Amino acid sequence: RVDSAMIAAKIAERMAEAGKPFVLAIVTFRPRVLGDIEGLFDAVVWVGEPGPRGGEALAELLAGDFNPSGHLPFSYPRGRTTFVTYDHKQSVARDADNGFDGYNPLFAFGDGLSYTEFSHTDLSVIATPDGGIEVEVTVSNTGSRAGMDVVQVYVGDAYATVTPAVRR
Repeated sequence: RVDSAMIAAKIAERMAEAGKPFVLAIVTFRPRVLGDIEGLFDAVVWVGEPGPRGGEALAELLAGDFNPSGHLPFSYPRGRTTFVTYDHKQSVARDADNGFDGYNPLFAFGDGLSYTEFSHTDLSVIATPDGGIEVEVTVSNTGSRAGMDVVQVYVGDAYATVTPAVRR
């Protein structure tokens, strides 16, 4: 029986031995466990199900013709039995010592890189008359290339009658 994961790992190891930079493009809708080979790559790009023009978009991204602005829409698991969503309850993410440090994905929800840098300043959170909140932040491109950023806002509930998610 041929183990395709083992063959892929051997190919990745051989490519890393060549000493040339290389990128792993994960073209699948669900995460695949990378195991020990994750550290061999200079970059990892999760492509998902890219559609008919996805190859062209990936080539433009890798060539630097396109600056990515997306962030990972899920927590990428470190292993087969370690899938915990980003909005997990604190009690679910137990570690080996039964502590609360068990949330340890390979790539966390919201991870993402760009070919430029951004700063986030002047954060304000204002209560609205209807009981909601309004959040404002100034986003500045401080790098040398044009780009866009996705501003991520999370909320939590420190005092709840039901165990809340760590963040939402």
